[in-house]
Amino acid sequence: MESPFLISVNEVLLKNESREEFSELLYTYTTRLQPANSAEIDLVEEMVMARWRHRRYWRIEGALLDSVMELQVEGDSPKTGAPQKALKLAAQFQNSSRRSHERSHKMLLHLRESGCLSPE
Repeated sequence: MESPFLISVNEVLLKNESREEFSELLYTYTTRLQPANSAEIDLVEEMVMARWRHRRYWRIEGALLDSVMELQVEGDSPKTGAPQKALKLAAQFQNSSRRSHERSHKMLLHLRESGCLSPE
């Protein structure tokens, strides 16, 4: 059976990211939310992408914190400005992906409650 999703793993994942992890996330959302038409599929895809980006930013944040801590241990404080700015950006991106996920979920629930679109 062909997947109704348009998400291409090759377009979404970075080289060091897990195809299996992404596929499992998509499967979990699909199984839980069971999109019934193309509009719902689009919203589920948006939710999966937002959640994936959120996880990505968690990993980036962890790497940046490690970097800042290493610089502080080495007493190399002049260089800590760049990682700290990057940490601030990562936090902003996390918030943005969280809001995107929440908006898509809210829209999905609204579509279902309103009955605007019937299953295809």
